[in-house]
Amino acid sequence: MKKLLLISNSTMAGEAYLGWPREFITDFLKKNKVKEVAFVPYAGVGLSNDSLTASYDVYEQRVADVFSGMDFKIESVHRAAGRTLHGMECRIQCGLSYADDDE
Repeated sequence: MKKLLLISNSTMAGEAYLGWPREFITDFLKKNKVKEVAFVPYAGVGLSNDSLTASYDVYEQRVADVFSGMDFKIESVHRAAGRTLHGMECRIQCGLSYADDDE
């Protein structure tokens, strides 16, 4: 069974990045006993003038900072370099995250 946490936007006007949904994210991940999350950074284009990979790095760091403050670790799929992330407890992509019970 898949469990979904759908978040339509990461930022509300005047709030920190992922400020408003932090409580929901924390509750969801703790309830599902998730400690490590696979992050899909491919929406993070244009965050660096250096390269597309540098943009992914910037996006990864932004998300890692928030998640570490909630006591969760992320691993970005752009760093996986051929390794499978199939066994990860949870994956997040932009505004969507889900935990897999069956995988």
